[in-house]
Amino acid sequence: MEQNKNFNWISSLRGIGAFLVFFSHLPIIFPNDLGFVIGRIGVVIFLMMSGYLAVSSRFKYTKKEYLFNRFVRMYPVYWVLLIIITLLSSDISLVRFLTNITLFSKFMGQPEIIGASWMMPIQVLFFVIIAFFSKKSISMILEGNANLIINKYIYCWGVIAIILAILRMIFQKPFPVALALLIIIAFLGVIYRYDKTRNFIKYLILFEIILLISVSIAYSNSSSYFIAYNLGIVFFIIADYKNINFTLANKLGDISFTFFLGGDISAKIIYLFIERDYMMNNIVIFCILQFVVNILLAFIVTKYIEKPLHKNLIRLI
Repeated sequence: MEQNKNFNWISSLRGIGAFLVFFSHLPIIFPNDLGFVIGRIGVVIFLMMSGYLAVSSRFKYTKKEYLFNRFVRMYPVYWVLLIIITLLSSDISLVRFLTNITLFSKFMGQPEIIGASWMMPIQVLFFVIIAFFSKKSISMILEGNANLIINKYIYCWGVIAIILAILRMIFQKPFPVALALLIIIAFLGVIYRYDKTRNFIKYLILFEIILLISVSIAYSNSSSYFIAYNLGIVFFIIADYKNINFTLANKLGDISFTFFLGGDISAKIIYLFIERDYMMNNIVIFCILQFVVNILLAFIVTKYIEKPLHKNLIRLI
């Protein structure tokens, strides 16, 4: 069984990841694919963190309890934010709203209303997979044998990533290559925590091969994908080994869920009071103002909605 350790760095890393996602969605003209790289680093951090924390959480609950816990952590507050942005918008159809409720709107041919929510279906899928792990499998992972349980999932999703990349190239359709790659990232997070001294490097190398093949086939800007995914992994490992602990990042980590989702909402709130054209002609002012509004929005939603909801709903387990 894993020894007790300090996980304070997780809160700081969560805050940094949320900021990177927020920053990448600002209306700034980034050179080359820098905006994409910054945002994808944040996404990789979140998915690796999901894997790092998922198994210990699963150990505490039955399958149904775990799924309910994950549902409570993700959906209710997301729905609140979805309703807010829909009320602030005038061009969202009922079909688009209803499909977005599921978090899987993109798979139903409807774009996300909250742009940053695109990564959440991947987390949902990963948590469902973890929920169906047997108690024996969970015990083996906790005892340091993650390799024996996780290896087949990495190989399987690696094959899926390459197949999706080939289909994307042949049909010129947006087959979700990133979904498969990020699922592997989450499983790497599991191995990193419980089996890193023996097998993490081996599976990291395997992932690098899968990543190189799939992004080279699927994307014209494959180097940006390769750089972003690797920087995200490196950032996560450094944060662990250095045990980073930044007060401001910790505070942002406490409100990170709403903060990384709230960028589109905070922008719409600003446009209620200041003309869009003026803001677009004063980008620096807009970015600072959006950051402040997003902090306030995240603080209010976290304190008065997210925490009370979690507290009351978790009692039902």
